[in-house]
Amino acid sequence: MASTADADAWPDRATPETFARLEAAARRIVGSRARVIAEQPDGIPVIRVLPHRQGARSVTLIADQWIVLEVESGGGGRWELTYDESGISFAEKAIEAVAAGRIREWVGPGRSRVELTFDDGSVHVETGRRGIRGVLPGRLRSTDSEDLRRY
Repeated sequence: MASTADADAWPDRATPETFARLEAAARRIVGSRARVIAEQPDGIPVIRVLPHRQGARSVTLIADQWIVLEVESGGGGRWELTYDESGISFAEKAIEAVAAGRIREWVGPGRSRVELTFDDGSVHVETGRRGIRGVLPGRLRSTDSEDLRRY
């Protein structure tokens, strides 16, 4: 299980080494199948993994109070991870899962749920909302097949 943010815990600070390690891992994982951009707008480290294949999902890592991992989606797919080894490992495995196409998304009015399946078979789900109206009633429906999302 990922080491996620806890309201009572105060995280370790982001270090240049942490994001250099995540950038190197992203480049190793995606190879030439995606572009990896590391930048620091407003002094905040950000890593963007932008796939070349249409229909594949991008991944963004942001150094905030936590490592913010966002998988391109209709609202879900946002994890807040600690800066310890378990958080860094989760981020690396999430990039691997997205690049390999082991991602599913269900969308509904005002929200979506993203499911990542790691190499070890573990499944990690996050549901989020989009827009200012919040979660609206209605069923979530599955989107495109996994094969279309492989990098």
